[in-house]
Parts: sequence; C-alpha cells; structure tokens
Amino acid sequence: MRLFRVKGYNAFWFGGLKHFTEEEHYLPGLELPSIMRTFRLIKKGTPCYGVFFWKEDEKDIFIPVPADVVGERKKGRFEKGDLKISYYSEESCVPEIDEKEKAYEPLDRYFISSENLKTAWAEGREKDLKVIPADELFASENRVGLKLNKNTMTGEIGRLYFHDRMRLQSGVSICFLAEELDTSRGEFFGGERNPAEVEEVNRLPEGFSGLVKPREIKKGKRYKFYILTHTFVKGGLLKNRDSGKKLTLEDRDKNKVEFELLWVFSKGSELVSGWRRPALEMLKPGTVLVLVACEDSKDFGSLCQIRSSPQVLYIDWEDGEEKVLDDKTFFKRGWNSGILVEDKKGGEKDEEGPLLP
Repeated sequence: MRLFRVKGYNAFWFGGLKHFTEEEHYLPGLELPSIMRTFRLIKKGTPCYGVFFWKEDEKDIFIPVPADVVGERKKGRFEKGDLKISYYSEESCVPEIDEKEKAYEPLDRYFISSENLKTAWAEGREKDLKVIPADELFASENRVGLKLNKNTMTGEIGRLYFHDRMRLQSGVSICFLAEELDTSRGEFFGGERNPAEVEEVNRLPEGFSGLVKPREIKKGKRYKFYILTHTFVKGGLLKNRDSGKKLTLEDRDKNKVEFELLWVFSKGSELVSGWRRPALEMLKPGTVLVLVACEDSKDFGSLCQIRSSPQVLYIDWEDGEEKVLDDKTFFKRGWNSGILVEDKKGGEKDEEGPLLP
C-alpha cells in the first residue's frame, strides 16, 4: 500500500449533475472526491483505499472528522478540550455524551490528522482531539459556465450555471492510498482534464501506519469501523426483527470476521456515479459503525472492507460491453474500505470482556 500526492496547477473541479430547470443553477458544494476519480491514475483492477488531504508542514494526511465526534452547537472554532465523543449506550440503546449541560452537534467540514485519529479518537481521549476547519485546507472559487449546443457549438438561452472549484491552500495537496500507478496515461485529475503531477510520498505517516496494524479480535468485544471510502451495504443497515444486522469484514489477506451492528454515526449519504456507471446511494467517508464481534480472530488487518456489493449492470468504458457489477468487480476497487479500532470510552477498556458503556 502506497500513498500518492496530487499537485494540481489549477483549482480542482469534481463536477456534479446539471439540472437546468430555472434560469440559473448551482452545482453541489465542495467535497473530497470519491475514489472513482483516481481509477484512471492507478492500475486497472487494483484498489484505492481513500482520498484525503496532505499537509506538507505536518507530513500527515487529513480526513473527515469521525461522525461520532461532536462540538458545542453554533461554535465556529474548536480548541483542545472543546470536543466530545458520542458513545453507544447498551442500556438506553441510543448514543450519549458525558456533558449534559450544553447542546452538541456533529462537525461538518472539519478534518482530523491520522496522528490525532490514532492517539486521541481511537483511544477515546476526547480531551486530546484536535480538528481543523476546511478553510485551512482549501478555498472556494466561484466560476460561471454555459452549456453548449453540441450541434452548433453555441450557447443556449437559460443554460447559464455556476459552480465552485477547490483552490488548495499553500502546502496542501490531495492524496490517495493505492497499490500501483498506471503510468501509461496522461496525468489529469478532476473535471475538464485538469493537468496535475502525481508523485509518491516516501512513507506512510506514522499515525496512519499505527492505525492499520493487525489486531486481535475477541468475541463479544465492541469495535468501531471508520469508513474511508464510500460504502454500500446490500439491504441497508436496519436491524432485523429478530436479531441485529450482521456484517462481514475482510482484511487485505482475505481473513474474514463477522460482526453485529449496534449503531451508525452517519455523515450522510450521496449518489456516486460515473460515465456509463449506475448511480448508487452510498454512505460518505467519516461515517462510524459501532460493532460487536461475533467470533475471534488473530492478526486481523485493521484496514478492511465490508463484504457487500450491489448487483447492477454497467457499461465497461474500454470495450463497451454490458457487465454485472458483482462482488469481485466492486470489492477489488476499494469501495467499502475503512479502519477498525477498539471502542474505548475515556481511554480505558475492560480487559476481561466486552467494553462497557
């Protein structure tokens, strides 16, 4: 697994649907792109495990703040000690926080380093949490577009639209985790064939390397699964009437462990699609699943995937043939990837059995 950094020469635009129903139209807000944007840069059939920001001064990656991290409502900036980690209570069957006197809400457009994710969030040490707002990583540039008539190559009345582009701050790049680059294609990234330079980072950040180390899984113990890439779960995440929703996680060595889903801290969902690809509604990166292990396993890879995929048709853009998006096709590209950690509250755990709420 290798980390690659993308240096763009212009502001990035990751596109969106253009619905021309009124005189003026806005495209969706700025977000990190899905891993589909990296597929033309990596070897066909190999996975991408996530798209993030890279800060050169810290030599670390920054990813969306986990959805179980909350901050005081309507507070613009957060310092160390301002944030709380929601935890799932088996007694009340709802998420709770220790602070009862103030109103809290999930953080939107905030990011956390892999080092802080490892030392603070994964350890349950909410007082050590440190996040940065999106404006420290990129600024928004508003652009105007005009839809063209492809027959006459002229503009059309009522086809003026606006969209925002991502201008990265100084020392910030977009990066992604993959196995192997495809150097046979031109280096472009984002919409309108934006020229870019792709280079490998010498080594993975220590924080991220620590997060993805193999771990022992104990039956009955609680874990959290942080979603790195857009995720699709067949049948949804609602519990069954008689038992909880079961999920199978598989690591990079093909080891599998079954878990039961207890709760979902969601970042929301969005439609993910591409040229000649079906649109799928998928969970967004940053979503956190609270799980309990249904079996034991030794040396299970913390970087793993949820074994689930849609059974839909798509058109292969290389040979033009209609194919089925099955487990093999969907899973090997990196969808449903995430990091598995123990569910710790207050930085402590129960060594003799399941973690206590």
